[in-house]
Amino acid sequence: MNSKRIILALALPLCLTAAAQDTGGYENFRKQVLSDYGQFRRQVLDDYAQFLDKAWKDYETFRGKARFPDKPLHAPEAPNSDTTPFADVPSPQQPQPKPQPETYVPPTPPVVSPSQPTISFKFYTATVRAASLTLPRLASTNEHDVSKLWSSLQNDNVYRTAKPYIELLRTGLRLNDWLTVVLIRKYSDAIYKDDSNSSILLSQYLLANMGYNVRLGRGRERLLLLVAFRQEVFDRPYVEVDGSRYYVFGKDTGLYNGEGFGAISTCELPKNSSLGKAVNLVLENPALPSGLPNGSSGNFNVTDGTISVKGSVADVPLSVATDYPQTDVPVYAASCLSQSFRKNILEQIAPQIAGLSEKDAVDRLLHFVQYAFKYKTDTDQFGYEKPFFVEENFLYPYNDCEDRAVLFAFLVRNLLHLDVHLLYYPNHEATAVKFTDKNLRGDGYIYKDGSRYLICDPTFLGATAGMCMPQYEGTSAQVELW
Repeated sequence: MNSKRIILALALPLCLTAAAQDTGGYENFRKQVLSDYGQFRRQVLDDYAQFLDKAWKDYETFRGKARFPDKPLHAPEAPNSDTTPFADVPSPQQPQPKPQPETYVPPTPPVVSPSQPTISFKFYTATVRAASLTLPRLASTNEHDVSKLWSSLQNDNVYRTAKPYIELLRTGLRLNDWLTVVLIRKYSDAIYKDDSNSSILLSQYLLANMGYNVRLGRGRERLLLLVAFRQEVFDRPYVEVDGSRYYVFGKDTGLYNGEGFGAISTCELPKNSSLGKAVNLVLENPALPSGLPNGSSGNFNVTDGTISVKGSVADVPLSVATDYPQTDVPVYAASCLSQSFRKNILEQIAPQIAGLSEKDAVDRLLHFVQYAFKYKTDTDQFGYEKPFFVEENFLYPYNDCEDRAVLFAFLVRNLLHLDVHLLYYPNHEATAVKFTDKNLRGDGYIYKDGSRYLICDPTFLGATAGMCMPQYEGTSAQVELW
């Protein structure tokens, strides 16, 4: 923590005391804090070229761990009658702190200059336009040349020219942090055609000015974009710099292709630097045209013999999910690709469980997710791990444990309004439901607030609420909140 932050933190109680006497005191203090932070951040950016011009330090590259290294190849079948005694599954491990959602207030649409030349480029399934920029190129990836170009961009205030168009696209397309990163990478590639090093530097410059915690790296004489995320990212190399984890992206933002970067160097920033905010991967209803995989019509008709759902995913922007960074399962549960699609699914299922007790309704939803979808691991279906957003379950021919858990949790929360936990076991994902009826028996656990949750496993074929896979009875699970 830097000295300026310490002074501000110590000043807070004094200001709050004064605010009791002066109704405008707290608001004035808040504005001053934001102003001080903004000035501090601007100073870091103004000095950034100086940091880049010094010798960069090498950091060891770590391979991001696999989320599910060894999933079951087949969904197991539950016995017709569960003869095992009810198991009190040990209290789950303490959940990781739930990130507090950032308050987002859409900015007033900026005014773009009609005289400003623009450039068009592809952004997923859309063709978009932004300010055309004529910029110098990197002579090499050494510290001096990188610093020289960064300084040129900052001194010429290139961000001010690009900002109105970027903000129009961000708000108009409802882009989250990650899709903003992709937008900036596509835009930079359009400015610097066939020059990935200059493009990555422009991307980092723009994102840093937008307030994101991104750094420039260098590996094997190529520039790399180092991105700090709020959530963990899997199967992606990273470096740890001053206690922060930065994930490595090369000339594209797609899935990691196994390319080795070796040791990665980056400039050193002062210990009290304002690094900016980490990129949030939660996705909320982006406004992009659908992009369906080759050979897919987008139509579906799924049933377990009791619940039937049909429709089309043509209005879902699935293109953004194709190469989304693999992250914590709760991100997929908290995200939404299409509100209209989800509304349609819920409206179809609601009358098919109407009038049932909580337990019977949960069991019917469990049976639907267990049998309406065929099981196959991501490795067998795609060749790599790919957790699904809710909408993707209705597009692909197969899903596996975490996809079923996310879908089941979505249905229970939105149709029955019961609290649901995602449960992470070694190599498996399940759920647990908090029922209103406290007398229901079954495998489950007492949560830290004293509430009892019953295991509900949408991958355990034929299992009803309160039945845990035998191999996980007695195994502590990690509760994942969202």
